[in-house]
Amino acid sequence: MGYSKRLSLIMMASSGASNAPSEIGRESLSSLKRASSDVGWEFGVLADPTNLDKLKCKLCGKLVSGGVYRIKQHIAHIKGNVALCPRSSDEDKAKCKAALEEAKNKNRKGSGRKGDVGEELELQQIGKEDEDIEVLTQRTHEVHQSLAEWVYESGIPFDAIDNDSFKRFVEVVGQFGPGYRPPSQYQLRELVFNSSSSIATNSESKDSPSSQSPQLETPINWPPDGKLTLNWVLNLMSVFDWASRDLEPTQLPDVFPVEVCDCLVLCASKILHEEPNCITIDNLTPESTVVVVGDLHGQLHDLLFLLHDAGFPSENRFYVFNGDYVDRGAWGLESFLILLAWKVFMPERVYLLRGNHESKYCTSVYGFEKEVLTKYGDRGKHVYRECLGCFRGLPLASIVGKHVYTAHGGLFRHMSAIPKKSKGKKSRMIACNPETSSLSLGSLEELNKARRSVLDPPWIGFNLIPGDVLWSDPSMTPGLSPNTERGIGLLWGPDCTEKFLKEFQLKLIIRSHEGPDAREKRPGLGGMDEGYTIDHIVESGKLITLFSAPDYPQFQNTEERYKNKGAYIILEPPNFDDPIFHSFEAITPRPKADPFYNFEEVIDSDEELDLASMVISL
Repeated sequence: MGYSKRLSLIMMASSGASNAPSEIGRESLSSLKRASSDVGWEFGVLADPTNLDKLKCKLCGKLVSGGVYRIKQHIAHIKGNVALCPRSSDEDKAKCKAALEEAKNKNRKGSGRKGDVGEELELQQIGKEDEDIEVLTQRTHEVHQSLAEWVYESGIPFDAIDNDSFKRFVEVVGQFGPGYRPPSQYQLRELVFNSSSSIATNSESKDSPSSQSPQLETPINWPPDGKLTLNWVLNLMSVFDWASRDLEPTQLPDVFPVEVCDCLVLCASKILHEEPNCITIDNLTPESTVVVVGDLHGQLHDLLFLLHDAGFPSENRFYVFNGDYVDRGAWGLESFLILLAWKVFMPERVYLLRGNHESKYCTSVYGFEKEVLTKYGDRGKHVYRECLGCFRGLPLASIVGKHVYTAHGGLFRHMSAIPKKSKGKKSRMIACNPETSSLSLGSLEELNKARRSVLDPPWIGFNLIPGDVLWSDPSMTPGLSPNTERGIGLLWGPDCTEKFLKEFQLKLIIRSHEGPDAREKRPGLGGMDEGYTIDHIVESGKLITLFSAPDYPQFQNTEERYKNKGAYIILEPPNFDDPIFHSFEAITPRPKADPFYNFEEVIDSDEELDLASMVISL
C-alpha cells in the first residue's frame, strides 16, 4: 500500500471516525493483517477489525486503547498510560521494555524512519475494489476537510503539511488513537528552543533590532489593505513573546513601530465605539463555545498560554474579556495590543469589556502610563493618549446567549432622570449623593443609555452607572449600599443577585475585579486560590467572580506570594449558562522585568482611591 493511502487510513483512525463502520461496512473491512514484526504483536490482537485502535491482550484478555505501542507498555508494566498486565512474566516485561527503548532511540536518531506506524496496520481489501475506492475517496475528502479546519484554527501555514516531520506526527497520533491529546505549544517550547539542531543560533548582538528569532517577521508592518490575517495576529503574539525575553523595553518600537501601533489602536477604537454599552452575543450555534476571561493585568505570558490552552478565537469559538488588561504587570501594552488585534481580525467573535483599570486615574497610579512612556520614549505620550481614547470606547457589559450577564465589577443602581441643562450655561459638576435607603437596582435599558465615554467614571452626579459597573463588589450582607472601602460603586448582597437574575430572566452573573489581595480583606467570601469563586447561589442562579492572572501581582512586596491560579470559563450549548472552570498555573519563570510603578508603596487593592485626582466634567 502506498504512503499516501496508508496516511489517509491512519488519519481516519486517529480522527475517531465513529461512523466509519456503518459507512464502509464490514464486507469491505472484513479483516486486518499485520505488516510489522513488532514484538507487541506477540502479546496483542485486534479486538475488532473495524477499530484500528483497540487491541486485546493475549495474556490477560484486557482491552487496550492506543495500538500495539500501548500493548507493549501494558506488558512491560510502564505506569501512567495503561493498566498493567497481571500475567506478564519477567521475560515478557524485559522483551517489551527493550522494544520500547529501541523505538525511542530510533526516533531520537531520526534516521531510516519510513512511517513505521503506517506499516504496523494495513487494510486488506477483499473484493468490491471499485466500491472501496469510492468510499475511500469520500472519506479522504472528509479527512482533508477536517485537517484544513484544524490547520486554519491553529494558525499553521498550509504548506507545513508537506513537511516530513508533520507526516510523522500524524502517524504517531494515528498510533495513539482517538482520545490522544497532543502537547501544547508551551509544553514543547523548552524542547524546541533548547535544541541547537532545531533552531539556528543568532550570533548578532541583542541590542540590534535585526537579531530577531529567525521564524518571526519583524518589524511588523500594517497590511496595505488594512485587513488583518490570522498569520499577522499570531506573528504579533510571537514577536511580543520573543521581545519580552530578548529585547529591552525601549526596543519595542524597533519591532512594532509607532505608526503600526496607531493603525491598530485606531482601527480597534472605531469598532469598539460603535458597539452598545451592553453587548448582546446571540449569534451562537449548537457548535459554538464561549470563553470568558477575567483580569489579566499585563501578564503577557499567562495570556498567551490561556489563548493556546482554550483555543484561538474562531468561527465557533467566541471570547469575552472582562476588563483590566493593563497595570501592575510589566507587559500591559503588549497584552492590550494583542487583544485589539484579535478584535480587529474577528470583531464578531472577540468582545472586549472595560475594567476599572482602563482609566486615566488607575493607569497613572499602577504603571501603565509609565510603561508606555518608557517603551515608546518621545512618542510615548502620543501612544498613551491613543490608548486612553480606546479605553473610552470599551463596552461595559455583555449578555451571552439569553441567560448570562458579564461585567467587570457587576451590578449598578437605578438613576433618576437627568435634569435638563439651562441653555447657554457651561457643563458643571452636579453633586448627587443619594441616601442609602433610596438605592435600587438599575435596568439593562438604563445601562445601555449610560454615558460610557467618560474616561474616569464619576462617583458623584447623574452618570453613576459606569462607575458602578466597573467598581462594585458583591457582599454576603443583604441589600444595596455604597462601596465605602473603594469610595466608588456599590456593595450588593445575595438578595440583589436574585432580584437581578429573576427580573431579567438570567441564570448566571460572571464578574471579575477582585484578585487574591482584595479577597484577603473580604470576610465571608472565598479566596482566589483557584482563579474563581462562586459567591452567591440563589434560587434563580449563581454569581461568579473570575480572575485570570495567576501568581498575582507580578511585583509583590511580601515575603510569601499568593501563588494563586488563574482561570477562564467555558460556556457550552445549548444554553451557555452552565460554567466549566479551567484553572491554570502561572508561566514560570517570567522574563526578568522592572516594575513601572512603586509597588512597595502603592496599595495592592483598589482601596482608598484619591478621588480628588479623578477630574470629571459632566
